[in-house]
Amino acid sequence: MSFPLSKPFTRLERIASSHETRRRFLHCSAVFVLGGTVLGLRRNVQADSSPLIGARQPYRVRAELSLQGNLHLAKNALVSKKVARRVPISSEASFDYVEQQVQSVGETPSQTAAYVRWYQEASAKSRIHQTQNACKLRAEAKRITVLQAGNDELVFSRGTPLRREEIDLLALPVSIAQLNGFLPQAIEILDQQDQYQLSQEGLSAVMQLNEVSSHQVIGRIKSRSDTEIKLQIEGELTGKRQGTATQLKLAGNLTYDKQQQGCSGLALSIVENREVSVAEPGFEISATLRLQLIPLAKDQVPSQNEWLPIAIDEIEPQEKLIEQSSEYLKIQLLTDRFWHMITDVPGLAMMRMIDQGEVIAQCDFRSPPSFVAGKRHSLEAFQGEVVQTLGEQLGELTEAEIISGEGEMETLRVVATGQAQGVPIRWVFLHFSNKSGRRLLATFAMQAGLRDRFDDADTQIRRGLNFLPFDGDQSGGVSARSAPKSDSGEFQQVKTSEKSDPKLQSTSVN
Repeated sequence: MSFPLSKPFTRLERIASSHETRRRFLHCSAVFVLGGTVLGLRRNVQADSSPLIGARQPYRVRAELSLQGNLHLAKNALVSKKVARRVPISSEASFDYVEQQVQSVGETPSQTAAYVRWYQEASAKSRIHQTQNACKLRAEAKRITVLQAGNDELVFSRGTPLRREEIDLLALPVSIAQLNGFLPQAIEILDQQDQYQLSQEGLSAVMQLNEVSSHQVIGRIKSRSDTEIKLQIEGELTGKRQGTATQLKLAGNLTYDKQQQGCSGLALSIVENREVSVAEPGFEISATLRLQLIPLAKDQVPSQNEWLPIAIDEIEPQEKLIEQSSEYLKIQLLTDRFWHMITDVPGLAMMRMIDQGEVIAQCDFRSPPSFVAGKRHSLEAFQGEVVQTLGEQLGELTEAEIISGEGEMETLRVVATGQAQGVPIRWVFLHFSNKSGRRLLATFAMQAGLRDRFDDADTQIRRGLNFLPFDGDQSGGVSARSAPKSDSGEFQQVKTSEKSDPKLQSTSVN
């Protein structure tokens, strides 16, 4: 189910966010600018390079998704998934885009199907409790590439990192490329009114589930003509999305185009009840999805004279990063897709690094009072603050360095090890400052045994962090003020009800 909240990341996103990706990102010669164009080497495919184009006829997709129901919020999802509060939600979304498949090359596991989309529209209006929210795909991000391997899809924009809310917006509850999973294998010879049971593999693919444990979804052919076949599907299934249990009830009608040998239309009712996860709320939602797929001639497709991906390893690492921000601390970040913004309130932004439902690390961002312009914090003073903050938890300081950043930013980095509640912990403390005196503190905390999975994530975040000016203060020098409440402020307040894992509480230097 898709609505403007965080969506669990997929296996492809884990590949895109892997340790190797971070290392390539750190050593890549390409330069990126937050909110601007990604610069770097490009592989060009000329307009007449047809062997890469035409694996499937291009088509136009029009879709409408409406839903309503309740979010299920836990008091502390790290401790218990028990629902403590229910918050009503409703949403209306519209999509209109042209899609062209790029032919895959080779049969190795690294190869995957790729699609290029040109969006004319992708927008949603939602209401969470008392708060209205609107989300729209930015004009500079309307050229989208979709990589698909198995049941997983990875979307990214050429030249402009997608924002988390844009990724959520583009995630429909069914996979367009896998719609044939609703069809029987012998559709051309089945008689009218014949029933068939959908395959577990087909359901898993079309509903983008990592696992289908059981299902009773039945299909039936309603009518036939010389050009199309009308079908009906109905039933229930249980499964998992990245370790989170979910139950779905489906009822819908679809049209099979004989000439195109694929679905050309779908009207589907979905009732989904998903458990709470450590990354996002659970929910019980009723949704209606309407799809129309219109075949196009190749001359109706936008220009192909640009780089087109064939495999994951041909994409620049930084293009798979996403843009996230704190409304209250006024910072902008480029992160991999492991990181989820959990809390954003005046004085604190908290992110968690989550892989397959497991919290790998937590990062707290805080804004201490600004210095006078030109003053710098010393590494010795910062080390003393870390020692004082950790107190009896501290084992030893293992690293300390001054990092000269790009532009006016300077970063102090201190790494410490110790114990919290008897559990070995590793902390990474970062102190950011610029020439105007503005400061930011970032504290990463993780269980010591997860250090390899954390890898150099703090370095990636450091290199992708940027200060934004506070409202009415173009200098960005005042950091202890509260930003105005955002459109999604109600949900941000709800999310803060999830407290930190005591073992990962960062005891941030302040």
